Amino acid sequence: MGHTGLPRRGDTWRYAGVGALLTVVVILAASWPADPVAGAYGGANQSSHEASVAEAYELSGVVASPRYKDWYWVHSDNWEPTDVFAACTGLTDPALAECQQVQRARIWALRIDPGTLEVREARPFSVADPAWALDPFLAQNNDWEDISLGPPRSDRTGAARVTLVLAATGSAANNRVRDAGGRDLTCETRRLIELSEPDLDDPAATTWSPWKIYDLRDVRGTGGLGICDIESLVVADGADGEPTAFLVSRMQRKLFARSLVETTGRAPWTPPAAVDSDEEHRPAISHLGGVRDALGLKITAADINGSHVSMLVAHSGKHPCEILTWPVPDGDLGATLTEKSPTRHVVTCDSGAEGLAYMRSPDDPSETTDDLLAVADANENARSGFGYWHLPYG
Repeated sequence: MGHTGLPRRGDTWRYAGVGALLTVVVILAASWPADPVAGAYGGANQSSHEASVAEAYELSGVVASPRYKDWYWVHSDNWEPTDVFAACTGLTDPALAECQQVQRARIWALRIDPGTLEVREARPFSVADPAWALDPFLAQNNDWEDISLGPPRSDRTGAARVTLVLAATGSAANNRVRDAGGRDLTCETRRLIELSEPDLDDPAATTWSPWKIYDLRDVRGTGGLGICDIESLVVADGADGEPTAFLVSRMQRKLFARSLVETTGRAPWTPPAAVDSDEEHRPAISHLGGVRDALGLKITAADINGSHVSMLVAHSGKHPCEILTWPVPDGDLGATLTEKSPTRHVVTCDSGAEGLAYMRSPDDPSETTDDLLAVADANENARSGFGYWHLPYG
């Protein structure tokens, strides 16, 4: 008997299976990243550089100063028991371990020549109170992953002051935090550290102090995220117009937000509050969704200027080094990052690229440009220095 054109029972299941498969393919295709482009940041004018600054290796964050011409703030990302610091020579445990922790809780100011891109000067700034460096709820560097300019603040006289925000938000694989009973508290100590920008006009200035601590909830299990590892930070106004930290996980492109309203942070001498506390400074974070068209990409840093926000995708075996860029909206940045596709630019960097900053005008540091500076944690993971890339726009 010939085929009537109507599906037989076996055909019905076959066609249904094909339909289901096509549906899955369509869904997956909609979530695949758009093809990157070679223009804009991927032009022939980009350049690679290397520098060696004493003990400033494993650099994980960079941001340009808006006050001091040609200066950039950088930091390391993790403390390891094998770290060697000149100040710790001759010490043994436990004094050695404490000294290593204190030395690790530093930030550096690098003066980069705008013409040659060479590092001309480096100034280290230690934490003002060494005890803070030993406290994983304050200034311990148990995986600082990014740095950003903080929201506009005023001092006691009402004068404007510049602040920086350190994201102590990594997985701290080499520096776990445990209580007296041995319970792992690492993911409960993730936080943002706000500080006043140190005074680079004062040659005697050598320290920094935390001003506010913004504790974060443990993000494990949120949106399927299995690890508390957030590597990218952008500070901007939130949907409510209030200062907000936008954070992106290294893997799975999860976007989170945390208020930076002053009253939601705590002073260094104030202990953290429990998650279920009614204290305004209790740990908090909101999951906003996934970064659009970034599935499978390893996002390691971000920065924002007046017109755009960009994220750095480090080179991997599956993906080239890329810059993802969105226009800054008048309204909700979170909605833009989760709902609008970025422009993707193929650039030069390596697998260790972990810092990204918009550069500033060589004539007026208060003016941002669209050029980018990317920084690696080391030269091919060696402790001899670090690599960085100038990514001019256009």
